Amino acid sequence: MAEQKKTEKTTKIRKKKWYSIIAPKMFRNAFLGETYITEPKLALNKTITKNLMDLTNDVKKQNMNIKFVIDHVEGDKAHTKMIGFNMINSSIKRLTRRRSNKIEMSFVCETSDNIKVRVKPLMFTRSITKSSVNSTLNKAVTEQLTRAISKMSFESLVNDLINHKIQSYFWKSLKKVYPLRNFEIKSMAIEKEKKPMEGQTAKAIKEKAGSRAETKAEEEKKERKEETKQPKKEAEKEKPKEEKKPETEEKKEEKPKEEVKEEK
Repeated sequence: MAEQKKTEKTTKIRKKKWYSIIAPKMFRNAFLGETYITEPKLALNKTITKNLMDLTNDVKKQNMNIKFVIDHVEGDKAHTKMIGFNMINSSIKRLTRRRSNKIEMSFVCETSDNIKVRVKPLMFTRSITKSSVNSTLNKAVTEQLTRAISKMSFESLVNDLINHKIQSYFWKSLKKVYPLRNFEIKSMAIEKEKKPMEGQTAKAIKEKAGSRAETKAEEEKKERKEETKQPKKEAEKEKPKEEKKPETEEKKEEKPKEEVKEEK
């Protein structure tokens, strides 16, 4: 008997380390937190949100949350970049009033350094306004904001939004259209590009969707035709049954005649 060789499974134990997460230069490389991972690659593309009050030590800016993503790792430090910011829901509720309109918008702008940004302005009127006034305000904001952001870099845009410069400027400039009670920007974030499926272009995807719709329409037409044919076939089957009924009745009538002849 050959001795069975015992195979020992070797398991490699990977040690984890603490990596400190650091904010970008515009926030003075502030400490955001730590991650406990085995490899620095695992830290990439991780997101973290932080209140603006903790970064600036300003109580007036506690109504904003800023979102960061880990961009690269150097040594024991994971460096981040800003993706966007948003207002806290509780602060928006405080601004709303009865007998007034809350106008929300959402559109994409492009900065001077070719970064597409989705901006969501928020306007509060002093009273209930007509739809014509709301449409004129929407047009004015979209035209002026896109024009202003196209002349600014991403960093300057973030600084102006955090310092509330853009909000106060538009609150004053829109008085000519309609005097607003408040003008805020609900959120601002970098727009993600929609990538087409692997090995397919956008045109090919559209063509496939169109062909699928055509095939579905053809199948529905065939089903309708079959439904119309089925009642016709049923009617044809029922006709010979109705014709056979009088034949059976004649046979029944002939039987008593034969019995009479035998009696004679």
